[in-house]
Amino acid sequence: MTVGEDADPPTDGDGYTYEKADWYQAETGYDDGVIGEDTVPELVDRRAEGHDGVAQMYKGGVYNRTLTPGVIDEAPEGEFASVTYGDFRRIYRRL
Repeated sequence: MTVGEDADPPTDGDGYTYEKADWYQAETGYDDGVIGEDTVPELVDRRAEGHDGVAQMYKGGVYNRTLTPGVIDEAPEGEFASVTYGDFRRIYRRL
């Protein structure tokens, strides 16, 4: 899907257009130095550079199906674990 002034607005399949939706307007109007022809790993690397804290936390036993063994360690059942920006950079570099 192309996003921008020349893009056709997306629909829900029943003909409803999202063109006037707040999120669509915000997304098509968003501009940032990392937008362009970069790959996803390059975008993540650039945005995470300089951040050394926790990027996201997750709870053990809740979303185990989304974790890939050896990439992100499973949190103990009922406890929280975290992924740092450095972790994201390491993970996305290999995509």
